[in-house]
Amino acid sequence: MPENFQIAQQLRAACMRITRRVRLEASGMPPHQFAVLAALDHHPHTASELAAREQVSAPSMSRTIRELTEQGLVQHETSETDRRRKILTLTGEGEQMVQQVRRSRDHWMIERVRELPPEQRDVLAKATEILEGMLRQ
Repeated sequence: MPENFQIAQQLRAACMRITRRVRLEASGMPPHQFAVLAALDHHPHTASELAAREQVSAPSMSRTIRELTEQGLVQHETSETDRRRKILTLTGEGEQMVQQVRRSRDHWMIERVRELPPEQRDVLAKATEILEGMLRQ
């Protein structure tokens, strides 16, 4: 039986590679842009909140927001309580893009799982439960 260190290292690397593949092959947009759209899909944010959430500089987040705004995916609204504050929300197109990317990512993963024999799918189902439990700890 491999040591805990070896298991942890291999699991971490495999999870990172899967995540990267799903993001790059199935998204249709740069991962940093989709991260902003996904955050806004949950609720509105300011640019500074998004920069802190994504751990990027304010100028970097401003560029991303500008790109998404130019694509018609994000819009600015003025805060009702502080007129200087700009609140970012998804446009209808932005909401559609989030759903499209999520469906595409799910499809990519479904195709990979479908190719596995039933016994490996069962193992993955159990492993998924274990991973979810690890996240709750």
